[in-house]
Amino acid sequence: MAVQTPESVGMTSEPLLRIRGALEGYVRQGLVPCAQAIVFRRGHVVLAETLGWSSIERRAPLRADAIFRLYSMTKPVVGVAVMMLHQAGQLGLHDPVAAYLPEFASMQVLCGDQLVAAKRPITLHDLLTHTAGLSYHFLLDDKVAPLYQAQGLLDNWTVQASGMPLAAYVTKLASLPLRAHPGTQWCYSEAMNVLGRVVEAVSKERFGTFVKRRILDPLHMKDTDFHVSPERKERLVEVYEVAPEGSLLACSDRLGFDHPPSADFGGSGLVGTAADYLRFARMLLNGGELEGVRLLDPDMTKRIVTNHLGPEFGERPLHAMPGGLWAEPGVGHGYCGVVVKDPKARGIPGSAGEYSWAGAANTNFWVDFAQELIVIVMSQVFPGESRARDIHDQVRALVYEAIPSGDGRACGHAAR
Repeated sequence: MAVQTPESVGMTSEPLLRIRGALEGYVRQGLVPCAQAIVFRRGHVVLAETLGWSSIERRAPLRADAIFRLYSMTKPVVGVAVMMLHQAGQLGLHDPVAAYLPEFASMQVLCGDQLVAAKRPITLHDLLTHTAGLSYHFLLDDKVAPLYQAQGLLDNWTVQASGMPLAAYVTKLASLPLRAHPGTQWCYSEAMNVLGRVVEAVSKERFGTFVKRRILDPLHMKDTDFHVSPERKERLVEVYEVAPEGSLLACSDRLGFDHPPSADFGGSGLVGTAADYLRFARMLLNGGELEGVRLLDPDMTKRIVTNHLGPEFGERPLHAMPGGLWAEPGVGHGYCGVVVKDPKARGIPGSAGEYSWAGAANTNFWVDFAQELIVIVMSQVFPGESRARDIHDQVRALVYEAIPSGDGRACGHAAR
């Protein structure tokens, strides 16, 4: 990956040089097994750092072309897939989901201990914005989550345990009650898995096949897929979890991704490299086009990265996100990703209109359109209550410190 000087794109080198030391500190302290960071601005990569271990036990250094489990960084890809079908006139964003998946025709809502009929149908817009009333099995504050668990609806873990196809998985989801009436609450959920099934119903092909044929291959994301092929397996990074005493324990043996899954999960199913994901993010930054390949018209791309949550969702609409991510004011939600509305209210360096999302194993990306900036930070650890997630805030602070204050930047406060 060719790296240009920060000064060539209006940045200063010294703060970016400190990023490597920051990443090394997290690895040295045992907070993360590895770290990879890419900073891209105004058409050029100005930082590409790769350090730590692909496998701590084997003392295998992290490779520049390492393949990471992206988990929820799959979600923005789903948004692009849906918008491509919308652009082609094959679905409407405010159509009821039941128009494509009839099992969602008569949904009920769990209100207290009683079931009541949903006040209106779930729409595709609701799914794209996590306002459909669906849940996730791991949400601790939700009475619906245990029902998902009882039915074995455990996202990727279900695929590994039972081999359930996506159609059966989504049909089971539709048989369970909602946690809220559609369009009334933002709640992190299985919505993107349902959207993957909608893509299947409309396109008449498996979701993973559609994504590969229409998105991954055209963008030359050659190492991204819903599993790792045998010839790439040695590049798949070991995933760790944090033990009670703080040490890192390898846990990849129960996570899969090393063979074709029975279902391609739009919420968490992709694996890929940082370089590949940079190509996807560049397509968003360019308004739906990359190197002469156009997936979406600019206005369609703009809908993905525009906030769709009105004032009725409150000052902090994402406050219930697990781990406290994006709980600040000044944050909204576009299609399948976070949108910053007011960086000053948020109190974190950045610009209005920034679009981002993260993955469960401590991966993260954001696109700052005002600054023509993309940042990708990859690791592979389920952080739990550890400080592993802080790595993203530290990189963010140093990136914006490298942008002169008079360069059109709208930051919540000075970089720390």
